[in-house]
Amino acid sequence: MDCAKVQSLVDTWIDGEIDADDRIALESHVDTCEECRKAAESIRATDADLSRAFAPLREAAMQVADRTKAALTDQSATPSDGNEIGWNRGYWVSLFVAAAAGFLLAVILYQTWFDGPDQIEQRVIKTNDESATTVARLVVATGAVDLRQVESEAWQQVSESAKFVCPTGSAVRTGPDVRCELETTDGCIIRLNNETEITLNSGREVQLRRGQLWCSSPEDISLSVLANSDAEIPRENSQSLVNESPWTFKCPSNTSMFTTLQQDGGVQVTSASGEIELQTQVDSKRLRQGETAMIVDDGIVSTERTHDVILGSSWIHPLLMKKGYASREMGGRVDELLARIGQTKVSHLYEREIRSLGEYGVLPLLRYVESPISLNSRTRRNQAMRILADVAPSWAISDLIGLLSDQDPEVRFLAASALQRLTAQNQGRVPEQWCESLASCTDAIERWNSWWEENSQRYPAP
Repeated sequence: MDCAKVQSLVDTWIDGEIDADDRIALESHVDTCEECRKAAESIRATDADLSRAFAPLREAAMQVADRTKAALTDQSATPSDGNEIGWNRGYWVSLFVAAAAGFLLAVILYQTWFDGPDQIEQRVIKTNDESATTVARLVVATGAVDLRQVESEAWQQVSESAKFVCPTGSAVRTGPDVRCELETTDGCIIRLNNETEITLNSGREVQLRRGQLWCSSPEDISLSVLANSDAEIPRENSQSLVNESPWTFKCPSNTSMFTTLQQDGGVQVTSASGEIELQTQVDSKRLRQGETAMIVDDGIVSTERTHDVILGSSWIHPLLMKKGYASREMGGRVDELLARIGQTKVSHLYEREIRSLGEYGVLPLLRYVESPISLNSRTRRNQAMRILADVAPSWAISDLIGLLSDQDPEVRFLAASALQRLTAQNQGRVPEQWCESLASCTDAIERWNSWWEENSQRYPAP
């Protein structure tokens, strides 16, 4: 199923009225197409907002119907005094009142629909501050996220992304074992590690209260991150008082970074990609990719080069796993981890990270082994195959069978080892024999292909 077909069926899918065959094909496509997945999530969120917006009106309609029914029931019996004229007058008055109520309700419903989804959404997400509008949505989380829309209100746990309504000034926090990803209305991505709390001042400004966050900005957008402070001063072009930070940094277009607000008030900021601008009350610094700055008492006391940016932000991997097997960002991180194996004294840490991804790292590993560029580094390619031999799931069987024809005997051996682990089959050729000449493997390759034609339905794709 292609993207156009998915877009034509997504409403039917969300309403639960799609045919079984179309549903399977659509869900399979959405699992592998990031653009369609985001579109479906957006439509689902809008559908949920509309349902919430119309809920009070539906309730009002039911109440009007119940009252009208009761009134008509009371008037249905002929009066004992025989005053049929009075009874008829009461009957028609009741009908007129019911019709008028129905007409007024229809006007309200029509006006709500006429306003359009944007206006409805504004009403849905209103809080005690009538000017507050949503600034972020919950993309994915590893557990329930705490949300406080207004500072005077109590924290509420939100586990469903469609129910996450985050107006301007909302606070978001994660518990001991929870991480989450937010996307602001300006397209900035903000990820919270466990036990982290932030306040969303706008779609382009976030205030870090405690913990650790990772963020990135799209093209032509700059995200500002502020520190926690008890001092309240007037903000520019605003009459309200807000917490102003003793330090701030900007994540310019097409950059990403992560920062940690430590318990002693110190701050560690690392540029994961691109350059970021760090500013305190007494100092400033521009961090290039891979640089880390330590901030203590408003001063940038040290800046050092780091080669472990990807290890330092490995806590985001569970969030990428939640996005599915075909996450492009996951593929990029696996490629980065592979590139560093064999280059440093801590190569085993990079391999450990790949293995910790389990089957979510399998697709990037397969694509790397199958790509022409990997042939330039046989050592790294074989390392990727060794990991695949241990962690590849059953949905990778087809790719593994294809690798039995590889020119590298080590790759053939590892592919055969993985197939034997997954299927308890060897088609008459044990893994060690696949290290022999490729010509001697031809018959076994044909047997594997025939076996797959007969058994592929037993091993469905993810």
